[in-house]
Amino acid sequence: MWFCNIIMPLLGVLILGLISHWGALKGKEVVRYLVKPLLIPLIFLFYYLNTGEFNPFIGLALGASWWGDIFLIWRERKPFFLLGLFMFLLAHLCFITAFVGSLGTVYYEVPVWHYALLMPYILLGVFFLNSLEPYLKKMKWPVGLYTAIIILMSYTALLRFNEYGGVRFWCPFLGSLLFILSDSLIAWIKFRGPFNGAILTYKLCYVFAQLLIVIGFL
Repeated sequence: MWFCNIIMPLLGVLILGLISHWGALKGKEVVRYLVKPLLIPLIFLFYYLNTGEFNPFIGLALGASWWGDIFLIWRERKPFFLLGLFMFLLAHLCFITAFVGSLGTVYYEVPVWHYALLMPYILLGVFFLNSLEPYLKKMKWPVGLYTAIIILMSYTALLRFNEYGGVRFWCPFLGSLLFILSDSLIAWIKFRGPFNGAILTYKLCYVFAQLLIVIGFL
């Protein structure tokens, strides 16, 4: 049972990810179009088969991510890029809801010093947006809003350290950081152009980000 529920979906994700990247490198767009949309359904299957308590917001986040993947296949076209951005914005809002919902405290009971943990995120976000600002043009506000939401997503994952330890804390938190790295690379590639290894890195970060968050909610 463990082989069917765990090993097979994870192997499937790895194999499909490699095929998708190979298709992109070789310019075989048909391969990329057919394979990439299968990654998130496999991660969802892995989550559904192995979770002790299904969290609907994790399911919704994966569903929104799937639509985001579909739209971003054509990210060179501005309407599709904006639709992909919007779907991943919804995905992060669902992740935030899942993280906050797993906390035993409410926001007004969080110690004041916990809000200081936001400062590194804010500094990182400001630095990143400043580095992209000359290239964003009319996309400044959408990218700025998305940056704020993904920072909030990672911050709410970090706040779970008081409630959870081990896998249940570290996997979603590390996954949130990989999400930030992945989406930062996508934005950099979109607005400033790719650099050596950027495409493979963002794809790996994205897949492992989704897997780690899901594993933390098993």
